[in-house]
Amino acid sequence: MKSFALVAPGNFGWADIPVDPPPGPGEVTVHPVACGICASDLHYWLHGRIHDQVIRSYPFTLGHECAGTITAIGPGVTDLKSGQRVAVEPAVACGHCPPCLAGRENICPNVRFLATPPYHGALRETILIPARNVEPIPDSISFEAAALAEPLGVGIHATRLAAVAPGETIAIFGAGAIGFSVAFAARARDAARIIFAEPVPERRTLAIQLGFEAIPLSPDPVTVLRDLTGGGPDIAFEAAGDPQAMNAAVQAPRLGGKAAIIGIPVEDAVSLDIHRMRRSELTLFNCRRSNRTLHDAITLLTHTAKDMQRIATHRFPVHDAEHAFDLAARRAEGLVKAMLMLT
Repeated sequence: MKSFALVAPGNFGWADIPVDPPPGPGEVTVHPVACGICASDLHYWLHGRIHDQVIRSYPFTLGHECAGTITAIGPGVTDLKSGQRVAVEPAVACGHCPPCLAGRENICPNVRFLATPPYHGALRETILIPARNVEPIPDSISFEAAALAEPLGVGIHATRLAAVAPGETIAIFGAGAIGFSVAFAARARDAARIIFAEPVPERRTLAIQLGFEAIPLSPDPVTVLRDLTGGGPDIAFEAAGDPQAMNAAVQAPRLGGKAAIIGIPVEDAVSLDIHRMRRSELTLFNCRRSNRTLHDAITLLTHTAKDMQRIATHRFPVHDAEHAFDLAARRAEGLVKAMLMLT
């Protein structure tokens, strides 16, 4: 089938990749219509790897934040129909390992994840996926908004993991798609204050327009956050994949507070201020993707789609993916989320 893929390290082009078989029992085939560019896609485009997950053969298809239309239904699937508009959960867990049996499919060691080597992503004609990995979307939600359900699901999972409670103050390092997803999820959990630390002025402006607070990332966001909040936020989320932001996120919370690391750094190891962490008895969470949150993300989108869709600041036809990836990597022109349109 046709795919707009990495045909060589750093280079996109049209390519032929193997055609998936017809959907089997419990499976559906989906034609992607909209697909967001994620930070993990940028890592594979720029570096060909995330830690030990390495692209070993080309062409390789990127993209996992997608929504589209069902084109075929496998035996036994009775609650979906051909032509139905759906969002896609890109993680296919094994269902049998200890994490899966404990309800933690997001850390399944046997997971097959779209656009994680060796599994092709969504920038192609069709994807074969288990029916449990798609969620119908109402007519009120566009394909572009529905493609934001996957990063929104990460925000939902992160705020659950860190147990955001009503009335708490939240700091978020990085006003990208994941940062905004955390903010919307925290707002739904009745957080009292949500403050972004973000270096890009256009992103800070958008945060303020959406009803959040925002400060620059320099020269010293930790001191500013402590002054603004009278000792530090209850929880800090790192959503930029930047080692300096990660270290700031563990320094910023109040005594006895919490921090959650979501971003993916280029580096295989980062340094954190262990003395601040131990002296404050900081509780540190590491957030891995999402965990069966697609239904809840679509539900939240039905109430927030107009605002949430504003983070999809740039749209490109799929054949202009290289330009889109370049802007996303440089965080240029006020870009928050680049959305690729396949039709």
